[in-house]
Amino acid sequence: MRQIVNTNVCVIGGAGFIGSHLVDYLIDERNCNVIVLDNLITGQTKNINSKAKFIWHDIRDNENELSRILKENNIHLKRREYIMKKKLDSIIQNNFNDEELKFTPFEHFRLHISDYVGTEMANELNLTGDKKVTFRNQIIQYVRNYFYEYLKEVWESKQN
Repeated sequence: MRQIVNTNVCVIGGAGFIGSHLVDYLIDERNCNVIVLDNLITGQTKNINSKAKFIWHDIRDNENELSRILKENNIHLKRREYIMKKKLDSIIQNNFNDEELKFTPFEHFRLHISDYVGTEMANELNLTGDKKVTFRNQIIQYVRNYFYEYLKEVWESKQN
């Protein structure tokens, strides 16, 4: 997986407990320029690393505004999707053979893949305890919600 280092990163929810720790890690350990987007419903400005750029924004309000903010700060979502698809492909290749996939129902496959990804990414970040559990669960939900079609396409290609 591509290392996130010396790049522009956006952390949505970066004023909350988990997000602020991720921001600190990206700035202190990975030398990233971090943009924090948060609506401050549960997060607090005191949690935000002073080296991060903070923008108040509720991502539920206006998708065009979010796109504008990301574009202005040179943050590309396609890169994130590409990296996640490469991660999914690697996990599928290393954990499922074609014969197994022929007999695995799609929902079972989708749930297992998202669990693998969440666990592996939390381990790669060396997270522990509650931070690891929360991060892992967020990645699992992200994969299950945003990569359904991609996983369905991969699964269907193995059914022939």
